[in-house]
This record gives sequence, C-alpha cells and structure tokens, in this order.
Amino acid sequence: MVLSFLTTMFFLIHFSYNHRYLLPFYIYPFMFVIRNQVPENILIILLPELTLLIATTFFLIKKKIYLDQINLFLFLIIFSILIFFTSLLHISNIFFIPALIRQYILPVLFFIVFINASLNKNELPFEALKICIYSFSIVSVIALLNHYNAIDVIGVNNSLRFRPSFLCLNEFSSTLLNCTELNQLQRLDPLVSGSVGSAAAILLMLGIISIFLSNYNNKYLKYFSLPLILSSILTLSVSILFPIIYFALIILIKYKKYFKILMIVLIIISFLILTNLGLYGERSGFEYLNSSIVYSLSKHFAKIDISAFLFGSGPIVDSNRYKFFPENFVIDVGILRVFLENGLLIFIFFASILIYFLIKNYRLAIKFPSNFNRSLLYILLVLLSMVHSNWFITPPFMVIYAIVISGILVQYKLSKRVKTFNENQ
Repeated sequence: MVLSFLTTMFFLIHFSYNHRYLLPFYIYPFMFVIRNQVPENILIILLPELTLLIATTFFLIKKKIYLDQINLFLFLIIFSILIFFTSLLHISNIFFIPALIRQYILPVLFFIVFINASLNKNELPFEALKICIYSFSIVSVIALLNHYNAIDVIGVNNSLRFRPSFLCLNEFSSTLLNCTELNQLQRLDPLVSGSVGSAAAILLMLGIISIFLSNYNNKYLKYFSLPLILSSILTLSVSILFPIIYFALIILIKYKKYFKILMIVLIIISFLILTNLGLYGERSGFEYLNSSIVYSLSKHFAKIDISAFLFGSGPIVDSNRYKFFPENFVIDVGILRVFLENGLLIFIFFASILIYFLIKNYRLAIKFPSNFNRSLLYILLVLLSMVHSNWFITPPFMVIYAIVISGILVQYKLSKRVKTFNENQ
C-alpha cells in the first residue's frame, strides 16, 4: 500500500511538473470508471482531489495572485465558507468536516487557482477544454464497448431500463443496436456520473463543441465527437434537447442584425418541441419538468418553515464513507439545490456570481463573436440548465465550470487589450 502510494504520488508530481494546473482535467472524467473498479482503495478514491491539491501547491509556491480579480476571489471564498459552515451546522457532526471540505472548499479553491494560472498563461482554458474533450471521449469509447459487452466494466448506473426508441424502427439499425422485438433499446450507462440525463446532455455538448472548434490547428478535434455524440444518444435521455436548442441560439448570435427576430422564432420552435415532442416513448420535456421538478419544489416548500426557507434544510452528503440526508430534500433541481440546502440568502449570493459570469460571457459573445467565446457561452448555458445536480461544485463536471469561468476572464482581458489598441490607432 505504501509503495503504491509513493509510486502514484511520484507519477502525479512528475506528470504535473510538465502540465502544472491541467492534471485535474485528465483525471476527473475517469473518476467513476476508476473508483468503481476498486471501491475500497482510498488512494484511488482520493486521486481526483490529490490532483486539485497538487495544482494548489504549484499556485502557493508561485505566490502570484492576479489582483485585478481580487473582489471575485473574495466572493468565491465567502461563498465557499458560508456554504461549508451552514452545511456543518445542519449536520452537527464534526466528523463530516473532511467530506464538506472535499465537497465545498476544494472545488472553489481550484477555481481560484485555475483562474490565476489562466490569467498568467492565457492558453490554459482552451488546452483544458481540449483535454476534457479527449478524456470524456475515451470514457465514452469505454462506455460503448461496455454497453455491447466487448469489455466488462463495473457500471455507475445498474438500474437503467429499456426504452422505446426511433433508432429501432429501421431494420438495419435495429439489428446493429440489438433492439428487442418490442423496438426497445437498453439505455447506455455513460460511466461519468450517476445523473444520466445531465451526463448525456454534457457529452453531446462536448461533441458539438469539438466540431465547432475544429480548425487547421485542431484538425483532429472533430473526430473525438463521434463517441461523445453516439454515447449521449444511446442514453435515450430527453435532456439532449437542451444542448441542441442552445447551439441553435449560439449560431444565431452571429446574425446581429436579425438576432431579435430569429430569437423569437427559436423560442417558439423550442417551446413547441419541448411541449409536443416525446422522445423515446417518454413524456415531453415540459411534462417531465412539470411533473418532477415543479411538483417536487412545490411539495418541498409546502413542508418547510421560514427558517428552512432562509437557511436551508441541509446538504445531501452521499459517499462511501459519509452519508447524510436531511428530513426534506430534493435532488433533481440543479443549481436550486443551493437554495433548498443552504437557504435563500446564500443562494442570492451564489446566483450573483453566476449572473456576473453570464452577463460577462454574453457581452463577449456579442462584441467579440469568436467561436471560442460563443463556445464558452454555450457551455455555460448548458451547465446552468442541468437539473440533476449543481455542477458548479459537483464532480466530474465542475472542472468544465473551471474552464468556462477562467476562459471568460481571459477573453475579457484580451478583449480590453484589443479595444485599447484600436483606440490608440
């Protein structure tokens, strides 16, 4: 055990010496695949967090803080401390401190570290995005091979059922995909999260991004879209509609003159799709949201008092060694989980951070409409819309949030340079 630990640490330090702050983007996509194979190995379980600590160590050694963003860093630190102590008060058990540090402190700490690193080395967000595309694509290949029994990997979701699918209507595709006689298809386990719907949407988003950002300098990037898109489709999740609709929005931004008219048309079409189209024999997207999320929220608020409204009902902690579930909780409400778990006051604080980045990103996409700037807005919109978890601080997709917020700040800094240069001409 000691030897394996030392070997792993040597590998991480040597590897990260050359890649510094990028190591988490290699490891986090494989988090569930690795953990499920050796669930009792504490070193493997903590491997993703070790990569965050290594990145933080480099930052502390360098001791270079980008002072222009000191107010943002203070906001992030205050949010992290508030949500940590509020959660600890709800649990009232000091033995949960390591779990809460892992859940609330480390992700935000890494955001600050990676923002600093990116502002000093501007290509880091794009490099990190490419690494995530490569890594999630490899996991998707593993998921596809596992789905068709070419390999045997312990799954993340073992209770996925069959669903009717239009993919089974054609005789050739029906045979290729092993459809049943009832034209049903087994849902694919994407192996990246317990939230299959969110995983499907984010994988499709990365697949679309890999095509959108493909150019002469990144000509092989588009090929990694194939397993990402295929695995997302085979999850048979309605959530894949969201990245499709948002990508249409990103394309429309290019047409500034007709943007408002086109936006109205897109809203009408999206509304018709979400209210009338039922994929995979399921309810429409609107019916799903109304019967699950809206119903769960109304039921939750009917049970709680004013104290729980203001300060939350307590966090959900669900890991191998730590389990805590408050008396009243709802899982599938996305970023609203901060509201339900920690109360309105902390949620307002959290929402202000998200709105800050959303406005900044929107302005960048409008005034400096490069493919990368529009991609950042696209990724942010998809992540914010996912209802199965708060991916801002939840692995493995919280590393994509780190890419987005760092990329926004880097591109904003570069745009100011361009603006100053043009004014001096």
